Amino acid sequence: MIIFVDIDGVVADLHKVWFERYNRDYKDDLMEMRVLSWDLHQYVKPECGKNIYTYLLDRHLYDTVEPVEDAVYYINKLRRDGHRVVFVTTSPWETMGTKFEWLNKHGFEVSNDDYVEAKQRRFLRGDILLDDNLENCQEFHGYGAVYDKPWNQGKYPLRVKDWAEFYKYVKSYRSGEDE
Repeated sequence: MIIFVDIDGVVADLHKVWFERYNRDYKDDLMEMRVLSWDLHQYVKPECGKNIYTYLLDRHLYDTVEPVEDAVYYINKLRRDGHRVVFVTTSPWETMGTKFEWLNKHGFEVSNDDYVEAKQRRFLRGDILLDDNLENCQEFHGYGAVYDKPWNQGKYPLRVKDWAEFYKYVKSYRSGEDE
């Protein structure tokens, strides 16, 4: 089975570091639980506004980002079970490739063949996509699983709260028990 896995917010705990930098620079207390949509600029101080996205242009942003809890463990377990895990992400031009380096630094052992930078998930061909963007899951041609976050609440058939739950879903999907 081919499993596509989004990086930011699913494998990499980006928001913690991103929000820490913003909070330091703007003397604010932004937290993940308060962000209820993809329009992050609506949750920051007006003097920051859309400049919140400029943090993503920093090639060193990932220097202190840690993996999401249990991500390495369950990705390796999926691979041992015979699944191909392909990491997919969207990156600004200025930082392309930094997430690939980050993955390998943190033990994900990813090759060029299993890493894709693609904004539109509808072009991907695989069995399952795990993503924290509801729209990405909706446009994917296989089964989409939403990694539960405050900004992706809404109706969707498959939502997982953590990596253990996703692994359980993959096992049931493979055996036909997910119906």
